[in-house]
Amino acid sequence: MSQSVALASVESNGPSPACDCLAHRFGNAADGPVRVRCYGSDLTEAEWQVPQPLLPVPAWLQGRGGRPEGYCHRVMLDAVRYVVDDGVKWVNLPCDFPPYRRVHAFARRWQVTGLLAELHDRLRDKVRQKEGRDVDPTAAIVDSQSVRAAANIQQIVVRSVTAATATPRTEYALAVIEQETAELIGFVRLALDPHQQRGATMGFALRPDVWGQGYGVETVRLLLGVGFNDLDLHRIWGARSPINEASAKTMRAVGMVEEGTIREHVLKAGEWRDSVVHAVLDREFSPGS
Repeated sequence: MSQSVALASVESNGPSPACDCLAHRFGNAADGPVRVRCYGSDLTEAEWQVPQPLLPVPAWLQGRGGRPEGYCHRVMLDAVRYVVDDGVKWVNLPCDFPPYRRVHAFARRWQVTGLLAELHDRLRDKVRQKEGRDVDPTAAIVDSQSVRAAANIQQIVVRSVTAATATPRTEYALAVIEQETAELIGFVRLALDPHQQRGATMGFALRPDVWGQGYGVETVRLLLGVGFNDLDLHRIWGARSPINEASAKTMRAVGMVEEGTIREHVLKAGEWRDSVVHAVLDREFSPGS
């Protein structure tokens, strides 16, 4: 069933709702009283536009069962923000919000699905962009997408384990361990490039508390050694944000040459971003370069 047909089957015949959330447009939220926003923690119109497109589509709206929701999604977010901002217990939510158990259930569901982490990441990205800083400074590329939400870590681990047992193997995900302390300080990935014979893309990420200590150069150098010495690759390339000078410095330090720019390569926070490509050939690589 197409989306338009599914939506039409639950569209309200009443007047246009005051709120544009899914619960108002297609659920029963419009049947309840309109809450007057009166707290400093309530979302402004501009603030509401940030999380609105990220909110999950309810199961009942996808034809997977359940009853249409009766509580406004924006009001739910206002309630969560009130708890966080004022530090009150859930049970002490003011009476102009929905019942606290319903609000807590919504917040818990969003946390489990990674929505709250995604909201946090998007807001952080906007702050970093406003300050002229790279929105994703911990990774010097990868194949276009960086997954940071805690809820997705299990998927990353499962994918890595699956890739390690695949035949033929096309992806190598490795942990970066500090030898003296045996602590996990980072992650690297090498993926064979299906568009180039004996080619691969690389990416790395290190814990922020170990930045600036030379681990980045050592890590990338070891990863390139795996690619050229163990996998017999001919070319390894990575990409970075145009303003990520730290990653540029690291890749130049190991002999990776800046080759050019891929225009509008990565979609971040709803906007396309260029990527600067760095690459090194097998004959150019030296373990001590």
